[in-house]
Amino acid sequence: MEAMRAELSVSEICRKYSISDAQFYKWNKEFLEAGKKRLAGDLTREATSDEVAELRKENQRLKEIVAILQERERIKKKTLLERRKAYQRSILCQSFDNQIKINSFESTRNSN
Repeated sequence: MEAMRAELSVSEICRKYSISDAQFYKWNKEFLEAGKKRLAGDLTREATSDEVAELRKENQRLKEIVAILQERERIKKKTLLERRKAYQRSILCQSFDNQIKINSFESTRNSN
């Protein structure tokens, strides 16, 4: 936009944003073509091959992240289930031990 308004020269803009002249002209062309299509009522735009490749890479990266998160979730659930079972066993053992103590106490009390 700065170049279109003649606020800065192309070389100044390229230095400011650390891009090459070729990159500037490529983006400028894409911007103007998108504007023409939008004025014509065409709101969709074709993705460039670079954009498609970049989207595919990002998609693959996101799939890998999802797989990692799913594996972590599976491990957490398994760990939680194991801990719950261990806790239930300990409660059952404590209850059993307490019942034995009560029975032992009652039997010694009854024998007296």
